[in-house]
Amino acid sequence: MYALSNFVIGYYFNLMWLDSVAMLPLVMYGIEQIVKGKSGRFYCLALFYGLWCNYYIGFMLCIFSCLYFLVRWIAETGEYGKSKGKKAWRSRIAKLRPGGGPRVSSGSQEEGLQQEKNETAAPQKAQRKKRGFLRDLGKSCLTFAWSSLLAGGMAALVLVPAFMGLTASESMESNTFPTTVKFYESLAQLLENHMAFLEPVTISSSQVGLNVYCGVATVLLAVLYLFDHEIRLRERLAHYGLCALLLFSFACNIPNYIWHGFHTQNGLPNRFAFIYIAVLLVMAYDALGHLKKYWLPELLFAVAVPSAFLIVRYLDPEQELEGYLFLISLGLLIFYFAFMLIGRYAERLKPSVFSAALTCVLVVEIAANAIYGISQNGSVTRSIYLADQSSYRTMIADQEEDEDSFYRSEVDRQRMRNVTMFVGGNGLVMFNSTMQSSVIDFCDALGIEARTNKNGYLGVTKLMNDVFGIKYVASPSGISDTFYQFEKVDEDGELTLYENENALSLGFMVDDTILDWDTSSEEPLEVQNSFVELATGHEAIFVLDRYIDMADGQNYAIKIPENKQVYMCIDTRVEEIVLNTPEYSKTFSDYTDHLYVINSSDESDLADFTVTLKETQTTVRAEIYTCSNEAYQEVVDELSESQLENVIVDSDTVTGEVEVKEAGTLLLTIPYDEGWTILVDGQKTEFSCVGGALIGVHLEEGSHTIEMKYTPPGLWIGSGLTLLSALLFLGTMVWEKRRRMILDMTK
Repeated sequence: MYALSNFVIGYYFNLMWLDSVAMLPLVMYGIEQIVKGKSGRFYCLALFYGLWCNYYIGFMLCIFSCLYFLVRWIAETGEYGKSKGKKAWRSRIAKLRPGGGPRVSSGSQEEGLQQEKNETAAPQKAQRKKRGFLRDLGKSCLTFAWSSLLAGGMAALVLVPAFMGLTASESMESNTFPTTVKFYESLAQLLENHMAFLEPVTISSSQVGLNVYCGVATVLLAVLYLFDHEIRLRERLAHYGLCALLLFSFACNIPNYIWHGFHTQNGLPNRFAFIYIAVLLVMAYDALGHLKKYWLPELLFAVAVPSAFLIVRYLDPEQELEGYLFLISLGLLIFYFAFMLIGRYAERLKPSVFSAALTCVLVVEIAANAIYGISQNGSVTRSIYLADQSSYRTMIADQEEDEDSFYRSEVDRQRMRNVTMFVGGNGLVMFNSTMQSSVIDFCDALGIEARTNKNGYLGVTKLMNDVFGIKYVASPSGISDTFYQFEKVDEDGELTLYENENALSLGFMVDDTILDWDTSSEEPLEVQNSFVELATGHEAIFVLDRYIDMADGQNYAIKIPENKQVYMCIDTRVEEIVLNTPEYSKTFSDYTDHLYVINSSDESDLADFTVTLKETQTTVRAEIYTCSNEAYQEVVDELSESQLENVIVDSDTVTGEVEVKEAGTLLLTIPYDEGWTILVDGQKTEFSCVGGALIGVHLEEGSHTIEMKYTPPGLWIGSGLTLLSALLFLGTMVWEKRRRMILDMTK
């Protein structure tokens, strides 16, 4: 029920989370072992693996571990608290008796002496028990803290570089702690998400949504847990308190911000819901194990509370869910209630038979909900993903026969993030939590689609396709080659491959004045004009043709000039833009604030576009630019005169050779990062940041060999901490083993 909960069904496309999510039950088990006075080895290894696999989910595991340790200690301190309570109760009773002291029996003198002895020894016994409690508490706290420290230390090899990368990312720079309290949803809306056959949340633009369904029977049993007298009241209240804290965190922005790694939830709300599900399932499992102990009124209460909630919400005219969802969940509640009655009162029913029958019913429900949820996710089938991958690799293999150097490509079909990486290409587009803010700002300045942690293959001019070395673009069949301004070279399955013959190498020589390139201009094509002027000395090639003040729903026509490229720039996000030419039609509805390519192969053609504005907008200004193909070609020809050749890119190295005809700057279209070490002819060389994002290396005239080596910042510190922590872990295990042997010998 944990594995097929709505959290997993809604977010299973995040494969990088799943290993760490799977570690949660093992982390919980390890904490329970520590509280019982056992070794922290199991907890340490489980938390280490969770942190190693994914630092993001691992952060949530760390917060939860502290809370769950507190809950388990509240649960395990019952004996000391119980004695203390009895002593206080007896003291109060004694004070109510005549004389204010203990009542003396009329028995023999020996009995009186024994009673006096027992009363004298009672405080000593309580004191010893208190000392034992404090000793056990201190020991388990020390074990928990030491094990947690070792887990984090052993994962430092990935945690430290990840942290260093995050500090330079867009998400960290644009993220601030909330100063005002805000509630996303009401408690009633949150509790609705326990119902069966709800469409799981996959992506939420409103940041509202919660995937916590894990079986309707779980809700009934979680309520029944309140009456489980086989479990101490303090333990039950501690678990309810933890659930309440998690529900509050779902609803309130400040704790929600903390749970999400001190970051505002974005697109995937309540990513820590798997923790709430695990706690709820533990409570339900404990309650089910003591089914024979409940009275009928307690069973009736357990089914009445969620049933009444469903009925009230069903009758609420403001709730937005379909009515049949309430009826399905209500029917399941009644069904499970009847099942519980059979298990409770059927004396002749074997427990094994009841368990088997209940297991089958639970599996059928959770599996049916999972199948329904997957069908509602809007995803395509596995075969389609693999078909695109196969088509791309087949077409590229046919083109790579003469390829001996690195190049970039793109797959313009965004069924998933990082699709180019998936099919095996090296792309310009990336979605990465540690993506540098400088790269996002740079792409945005050029008019390329860019936002927090990601960019997209939209708004890329013909010049920038060349500069970034995008040699191939694979796209769904039916799109005209004019749209990409490339030549169609192959077709396989549903994909067509286009080739850019002017794509430049990973590095090429430009004038040293490129170091003065300022990308802060508000107009993307003016930024590109500045690049042309500084890199080559040529005049600007993008010319402003006109402004268009666009109104909602209006259609605007543009005459395509002879032998020119046409671009439309919109720096304000609108609801939708529909672009039509005689050769292709495209609709843009997401992140519409970037450049648009408007081209046709026939100079007599007209292009038109229709804009749909947002409700708050009245008019939006668009700028139309043209670019002469002759002027563009002159710039590209000069940039291509001296390029990095025989480029080989490995996991952390880049090598190549360049013939420099005139001293200048080797511009490398690689993000600037202090982790790079650059050797020119075997000598370490300083490098500069170009345009706030790229790497520039000054080279003198002549032949040069370039070697680049990347070491993630924090790698060596992380490696040292991992090695030290691993040795300390082994040492701790040896010490624990020897200590157990000594204790066994003294018994």
